[in-house]
Amino acid sequence: MCSSFDLNFSNFENRKINYLKMKTILVPTDFSENAYKALEYASYLASQIGAKIVVLNSYQIPSGTSNVMINFADILEKDSKEDLAKLLDKLKNIEDFKGVEYIPFSCYGFLTQTIEIASKNHSIDLIVMGTTGASNIKNKIFGSNTLATIKVVDYPIVVVPQETQFSAWKNVILASNEDDSILAVAQKLNDIVGLENVNMDIVSVVPKNEQKADHATLILGLDGYNAQYSFHTEENDSVVEGVLNYTENHASNIIVLHKKSYSFLEGLMHSSVTKKLAMHSKKPLLII
Repeated sequence: MCSSFDLNFSNFENRKINYLKMKTILVPTDFSENAYKALEYASYLASQIGAKIVVLNSYQIPSGTSNVMINFADILEKDSKEDLAKLLDKLKNIEDFKGVEYIPFSCYGFLTQTIEIASKNHSIDLIVMGTTGASNIKNKIFGSNTLATIKVVDYPIVVVPQETQFSAWKNVILASNEDDSILAVAQKLNDIVGLENVNMDIVSVVPKNEQKADHATLILGLDGYNAQYSFHTEENDSVVEGVLNYTENHASNIIVLHKKSYSFLEGLMHSSVTKKLAMHSKKPLLII
């Protein structure tokens, strides 16, 4: 019950390939405002780099469905495809997205399962998601679907808050306290972006009076990528507070985190502190 389908769009315009290296972006949607914001962000990104976008809608049969409704799955599939067609018809008429190729993908199953199916079918390089879906939970920066995807799916993921405005990835904040994680993220970021094209602020959060790392080995590794980078230390007992304090006071287009920093992501999800939400509301995250 998983399939792409032709919307019979007109021929796509030729686009100049820019600095990013990815070719296919996956955007899951439940047709909520947050999902549309993520799709809009991905469309701006795709228009710059010549990437295509696979737009995924997953659907499930409600538990307890009776045998009388044996064709319910067919109805859900039909609705999913129709809603995808309407959504992409809207996008293709937006002037900034005229050259973007959209591929609708309708699939039965849980979100993480259908992401894997769509990713294998279309050789996905990057996933772009909203922070929360239709069941938006007040005071949570990440919804459960988004966090589950980050935890389970083995692809780079951009998480787009509702208030985010797209800007090219020129100034990047890479947040980690571990040199091994920083180097692993830098290697993957180089595959996606090309480190020679970005300025990186490498931010470590340490408790007050703790000795700062010298990063000698890390510097050797980063210099091999011809990277433009600088090291910064934020003194704070909370990693979440420290990173968000730094991002509030320094210009950047995106925050980059390692999946190993899952405790930080959980902290964002479960935080009910208004200040944290407000500080983070306009800054997308790239989780590698």
